[in-house]
Formats: sequence, structure tokens, C-alpha cells
Amino acid sequence: MVQNPPLQTEGCRFDSGLAHIFPVITMKFQVRVKTNCNEQTIEDFGDHKYLVHLTCIPEHNKANIELINLMSKHLGIPAMKLRIVSGLTSRDKVLETVY
Repeated sequence: MVQNPPLQTEGCRFDSGLAHIFPVITMKFQVRVKTNCNEQTIEDFGDHKYLVHLTCIPEHNKANIELINLMSKHLGIPAMKLRIVSGLTSRDKVLETVY
């Protein structure tokens, strides 16, 4: 059986052979994180750029988990649809939504 190569279009990423039926659309966000703050806040600078203030300290991935939960509430999407693409140990991160 001959398998077709995956389809590629600009702005979309396809993960399966059903890509023409169920395309996976991604959006990326640039985030700067400030930890150990008094309250959780999100400042939106437009063009998918955010400054996020977190209350926890950046140990044992706690800040990344708090960031994912806070950004998912802000964007109105489930936390499972949001992931950190780069910057796991940095204060400058790139987040990606996957639909």
C-alpha cells in the first residue's frame, strides 16, 4: 500500500493521514514571565506578546504549570491545548496553542 506524504500548507501543521479532514492549526505567543509576585496578572501588549506575573517561585516546574493554567484561562482554551515550545528554564518563553 502506498502512503501519501503529509500535506503542508502555510500556517497549518498536520499530524495524521486525516490532515485534509482535520487540520491542526497552531498559534504562537511570546511571553515574558516574572515570578514570585504578589498577584497573578497578565499584561497584553498586542501582536501575541504578553507579560505574565506569577505568584510561585521557579522551582520544580511550578512556574511553568502556573503559567499554562493562567494563560489557558486568559485565552479561554483548555490547558491541554497549550504548551511551551521554547524557554522551559528561561523567563522568555514561546507558547503554542494546538487545535
